[in-house]
Amino acid sequence: SYMNMSRFRALCPETCGCHDFARGFEDVTGWPATIFGSSVFGCPDSCKHVRTAISQWLFHSQMGIGANCTDVPHEALTNPEVDFEISRWFGGYLTGLHSLLEQDTRFVEDLWSRTHILNNETGKVQWNYIVAGDFVDVLLNGDWHLSPDVRHHRNFTGCAFLASYEFTLLIGLDLCWTTVVRNIRNICPVSCGCGTMEGCPVSCFVDED
Repeated sequence: SYMNMSRFRALCPETCGCHDFARGFEDVTGWPATIFGSSVFGCPDSCKHVRTAISQWLFHSQMGIGANCTDVPHEALTNPEVDFEISRWFGGYLTGLHSLLEQDTRFVEDLWSRTHILNNETGKVQWNYIVAGDFVDVLLNGDWHLSPDVRHHRNFTGCAFLASYEFTLLIGLDLCWTTVVRNIRNICPVSCGCGTMEGCPVSCFVDED
């Protein structure tokens, strides 16, 4: 999951996971493109139609993450023994997210201001937690912290954590609604409030009907 591979994703969308499947249908997460599986980062717009078709197939076949309109369990996001493909996707997504954030000078400056409003010392720790990328390893370890040793204020984990306003305020990006990078609706449809929105599993369309 690299930001600078947009041209490769444009030329080889299937290999890059823009279609949402890799190695046949063994992996339908969108790996290895993960967070960069968007048109902004090279994936052709036509891939969206392929994703919808695959989602329909998964629903009607009752297979994998598209079988039901449910969030992926938080254990699957972080534990390869529970789900290798999902945890691999999550690792790539978070690593890509950090790359995106650390290269955004405006974000880094704004985060410094936001985290230092109440307390300079704790603000510096939280700022470094995001900018240095420590949050990636912490979350992948299954510790759902907004800052070192500080759990989510509402004890959210997994998809609920990723979609929460607390995490959104921290990273300056709504992972459910962003159009710049690939959103997490296919992995976290319930937490993202899925219905017939683009990128939601087809199973959520049926549930809404």
